[in-house]
Amino acid sequence: MAQSPLTAPGPLTTQGGRMSLTGAGTTWVLWLVAAATFVASIVWPRSLPATRRRGAWPARLRRAAMQLAVVTTALAAVSGTLNAQYGWYASWSDLGTAFVAGDNAPGGVPIVAGGSFPDSTTVPVGTRPLPSDGPTAGDVAPTLTGLVSDPGPDGQYLTVSVPGPTSGVVGSVVLWVPRSYTQPGSEHRHYPVVEAFHGVPGGPFEYAHDINLGRMVAGLARDRRMSEPILVMPDSTPHHLDTECVNGGTRGPQMEDWLTQDVPTWVRSHLRVAPDAQSWATMGLSTGGYCAAMATMLHPDTYGAAIELGGYLAPVFDPHYRPFAPGSAAWNRYDLVRRATTETPAVQLWVESSKSDSLSYPGNARLIARATPPLRVTADILPNAGHRMTVWVGVMPTALSWLGSSLSGFRPST
Repeated sequence: MAQSPLTAPGPLTTQGGRMSLTGAGTTWVLWLVAAATFVASIVWPRSLPATRRRGAWPARLRRAAMQLAVVTTALAAVSGTLNAQYGWYASWSDLGTAFVAGDNAPGGVPIVAGGSFPDSTTVPVGTRPLPSDGPTAGDVAPTLTGLVSDPGPDGQYLTVSVPGPTSGVVGSVVLWVPRSYTQPGSEHRHYPVVEAFHGVPGGPFEYAHDINLGRMVAGLARDRRMSEPILVMPDSTPHHLDTECVNGGTRGPQMEDWLTQDVPTWVRSHLRVAPDAQSWATMGLSTGGYCAAMATMLHPDTYGAAIELGGYLAPVFDPHYRPFAPGSAAWNRYDLVRRATTETPAVQLWVESSKSDSLSYPGNARLIARATPPLRVTADILPNAGHRMTVWVGVMPTALSWLGSSLSGFRPST
């Protein structure tokens, strides 16, 4: 592994100026072609001789071809405009990956910045007992209903409603529980936890239906690349409000409190989970990547590591919801680059970004450059990738394997 401690991975890369895939020139050309095609679909049939207009099948074929051309060029113009806005594909070569099986961007060179963590004592996962003052397996197991005794090798999903005595929020959480949890002989086994945050727009169903994260971690556990965790996937956008996972003050929900206090407390009281920070981690993609990094960096006593996929390092609020302004005390608390330099947390981050990702890369480059002990950042900076699901799914096995080797609670049992 190539290591570049405390070195920023270079400037943001732009791909070719105005006529790049995301350039203004490309967008204008697409719309001009769409408009010209629409006009041609009206003018061209009228310019044909009457004898040619009267032929039934040729006329129908011409109309069908023109209608197809109009629809195709309009869709291309709309897609190009949205891609320029959201950066799904960063360049023409990146777009080419859409026609290749997997649609994954080429891998980058890992960068490690910040402190080193001594190898902690390895305790076989599944045998670690809870503290004497914590809930016992007999206390915990009956409180969660709805689990089937043998869901099959890929485990089972369950949706629950979690109240918020601290936050005042009542929200939906999707759980994934591995098969072994309900098997005979596991009554005293306590599991690590990954709290996974979704992107915006989206919801926790992304992990269950689009990605099937449970199947992924079950496979990694069978390959002994990590110990099988319980997955906790909360909905951070109540009523479709993009909260950025932060406390909204007097204007919005206290989402940070719900995600980092109420949800973990509920999980500990309803499931057999290990309570220590070495057994709790976060992960997320895009907005969820920011949520994951924020939760871990602001709550190092709860979480020991975060996997941040295409995330950023400060809130990006919707124009219709701004609970506090940039530069305010609340904003400064959620500015994670600032946090890393003023109140450096003793946690580990695994970061995926790309020099072509204008949303994710600038903040992550600053974080890598400024990371100092006890914070440790491992970054996979892709050379040319957009801001999209297939890129993040492609690197998830690597990130989760890193988690299995970095936190003692996620290491495969010996």
